[in-house]
Amino acid sequence: RKSKLPFRKKIIFLLFGLILSLVFLELSLRLGIFVFSSFQASRNRQAAHKKGAYRIMCLGESTTALGGQYSYPAQLEETLNLSSSEIKFVVINQGAPATTTTGIIFDLEKNLKEYKPDMVIAMMGINDNCPKYYEDIVDNTLFSNLIIYRISRVFYNGIFGKIKKATYDTTGV
Repeated sequence: RKSKLPFRKKIIFLLFGLILSLVFLELSLRLGIFVFSSFQASRNRQAAHKKGAYRIMCLGESTTALGGQYSYPAQLEETLNLSSSEIKFVVINQGAPATTTTGIIFDLEKNLKEYKPDMVIAMMGINDNCPKYYEDIVDNTLFSNLIIYRISRVFYNGIFGKIKKATYDTTGV
C-alpha cells in the first residue's frame, strides 16, 4: 500500500522528527548533567561541613568524578577511616568529566575557598594526552554550546583523525 503523502511532505516530517529527536537528546543530556552535578555538589557540601574531620579534596576528570562508591575518592575515604580510629577523614570529590588540567586550575581557587581542604589530591592527564578535540570544538558558532554538537565533533575528529593518520602513515612503523 503506497502512502498518499507527497515526497516533499515526507521529507518535512522526517526533518521535523530528526530535529525533535535532537532537541530531546540535548535536553536529556543537560538534565543528566544537572542531576549529576547537583548530587555531587550536595554530597560535597555535606562532607565539607563535618566538624573536626580532616578534609581531602580530590580533583580530576571522569576517572575521579564517576563511579559513586567505587570511585577512588570514595574508596580513599573508606580506607582512611577504617585504618584510623583517631582521625575522621572526609573526601570531597570535585572531579569533572571531560575536563583538562587547564579547567581544574581555572576552578582551583573557587574550590579551595568553598571547601577549605586540609589536603588536595589531583589525578589528571588522560584528557590532556588526547588530541585537543574538546578545545577545538569551542569555535563560537551558533551550535558550539550544544552538547550534541560537541559530542558529534569529538566523534568526527576522532574518526577522520584516524583516517588522516592511516593515510599519511605509509612508513609501516
